[in-house]
Amino acid sequence: METNVLVTSDNIEYVKSIGAETIDMVLTSPPYDALRTYDKSSSVDLHSLGKELYRVLKDGSFCIMVINDQTKDYGKSLTTFKTTIDWCDNIGFKLFECVIYNRQGTEGAWWKGRFRVDHEYVLIFLKGKRPSIFNKEPLKIPSKHGGKTMTGANIRNSDGTRSGSRQVHINELKCPGTVMDFGNTCGGESQLKSQHPAVFPNRLALDMVECFSRPGEIVLDPFNGSGTTTLAAQSSGRKYIGIDISEEYTKIAERRHETEFIFRTPVQLNCSICEASKPTADFECDSKGFPITRFCKACSHSEMISRDMEQCASCRESYPNSFFYHYPLRFDEATGHRLSPKKKICLSCKEP
Repeated sequence: METNVLVTSDNIEYVKSIGAETIDMVLTSPPYDALRTYDKSSSVDLHSLGKELYRVLKDGSFCIMVINDQTKDYGKSLTTFKTTIDWCDNIGFKLFECVIYNRQGTEGAWWKGRFRVDHEYVLIFLKGKRPSIFNKEPLKIPSKHGGKTMTGANIRNSDGTRSGSRQVHINELKCPGTVMDFGNTCGGESQLKSQHPAVFPNRLALDMVECFSRPGEIVLDPFNGSGTTTLAAQSSGRKYIGIDISEEYTKIAERRHETEFIFRTPVQLNCSICEASKPTADFECDSKGFPITRFCKACSHSEMISRDMEQCASCRESYPNSFFYHYPLRFDEATGHRLSPKKKICLSCKEP
C-alpha cells in the first residue's frame, strides 16, 4: 500500500482498494449537508464509507469526524446524530467521545431568527474493545490556578453524604476536556488553505493526530480537501493518505505540503527578564497565538522605553543610563534573550 500520497478519487472506491486493518487512524470532515458549494456536486454516502473505514482500520484505532447539521425550515437535519447511531448500531463502531469544537461563529443577518452557531461536533469513534493509544499530553493547556494549593473538592458520595473539603494542589497543565477552543481561524491560517470553502483549524487536526496515533503510523482522510489532516500528519511524523474527489483541492493540498508546516504553540515559556515559567497567554502573541517576544507582558513594558532611558528593577521608574548603579539590562533584539546578567538598580534605590 502506497503512503504519503494525495489522491483525486471517489473516496469509497479508493478505500475499497486498501487492505483490511492497515490504517491506524482516520480524521475527516465530510461536506455538511450541502452547507457549502463545492466545485463538484456528488452525494455523500456516509453509511457505505463508514463500513469501508471500519474495515481498513486496525483494532483499537479511531475514526474522528468533524461535522455539523444543516438548518432548513427552522429544523436541524440531524445528520450528525443519525450517522452516529448508524455507525454504532449497524457498522460496529463505539462512540468513544463527542467533543464540542467551540468556534465562535460570526454574527450575521441570517441569525435574526436563531441563535448564532458557535460549535461543531467532533465525533470520536473507536473500533474494538479498547484504544491502542490515547495520549492527551500534547493537548494539555495551562490551568488558571496552576501551582496553587486550594481548599475545596467537597465530594458528594453515592449515598448523598459529603466527604468534606480537602486541600488540592492544582497542576500547572490540565486536559482541555470535551469543549475545545481552537478559534475561528478557518482559511486565515494560509492563503492556500483559504481557497477551500470549508476548513477546520490546523491545531484541531494536530491535536487529534497526536492524541490518537503514533509517529510512523498511517493517518487517512477520505475528504481531504485543502489537506489540513494530511499536513498535520506530515508535520508530526506520521504517514498519510489523503483522498478528495476534486483535482483542484488536491493540488491545493499538494502545494500546502510543499510549503507549510503545522507548529504546536508552546503552553509554557520562560521569561528572559524575570526568568519565570509562564503560560503562553502571558506573552505578546501574533494573531495565530505564537509568542513574538521572549519576555512576558509584565516585564515587556520596559522595552517600550527609549534607548537612552532605562527602568529601575526596584522602583520601576525610568532614568537616563547614567543614573544606574548596575549596568542597565540589554536584550538581543532578535531573540529577546538577556545580554547582561546584572539587574538595573537606580542610584536612588541603591542608597540606604
